[in-house]
Amino acid sequence: MKVVRPDIRTVIVSDFELLRELASWASARIEAARAIHIIDIVEDYRQVMLNELDLTLEADNTTQMRNNFLGSALMYVPEVYDAAKNVMVMERIQGVPISQVEMFDQLGYDRAALAEKGLTIFFTQVFRDNFFHADMHPGNVFVETPPVQTLHAGMAAVDLGHEHVISGLIAPSWALYQKTISSSWRECCLP
Repeated sequence: MKVVRPDIRTVIVSDFELLRELASWASARIEAARAIHIIDIVEDYRQVMLNELDLTLEADNTTQMRNNFLGSALMYVPEVYDAAKNVMVMERIQGVPISQVEMFDQLGYDRAALAEKGLTIFFTQVFRDNFFHADMHPGNVFVETPPVQTLHAGMAAVDLGHEHVISGLIAPSWALYQKTISSSWRECCLP
C-alpha cells in the first residue's frame, strides 16, 4: 500500500516557491542560469513532483507497464488492486534490491546476465513500447531470490509514478534495435 502524506502538497508548493525565487535571482545575475533556462527547469520539476502526488496516475502507469510485460520473461510488474488520488493498493512483491550485489554473489547470480537483462528491459520499453520507467534507480528494481514465487520473471519494477511516453518516431526503430543495437551493445559493453 502506498499513501501520500497528509499536507505534503503544501510543503512541496512552498519549497518550489523558494526554488523559483532562487532561480529568478540566479537568472537575473548569472548568464549560465539564463542559458540553461533555470526558471523553466524549476517549473518543470515542480510539475513532475506535483504529478507524483496523484497515485491514480501511478496506478495507470503501473497497469500500462504491467500490460506491456504481461507474460514476459524479462520483467514482472505488480498488479494494482485499487487506487485513489492519495492511496494505492497493489500486489506485494518480494526480492532483493538490484543494488545489493553482495547478495547476488552469495546466491551465485551472474551479475553480467542481470545487467544484460536490465538493459534489454530498458531498450524494450523505449524501442518496442515507447513508454519507459523514468525512475529506475536501485530502490525501484528488485531481483527474485529463491524460493520466492511472486516474481515470475526474475526482475520486478515498482514506483512507476514517473513515466515517459516517446513519440511514434521511435517505434519503427524496434526492428533496428533487434537486428543491430541488441548485439552491438552486448559486444561492446558486457564482459
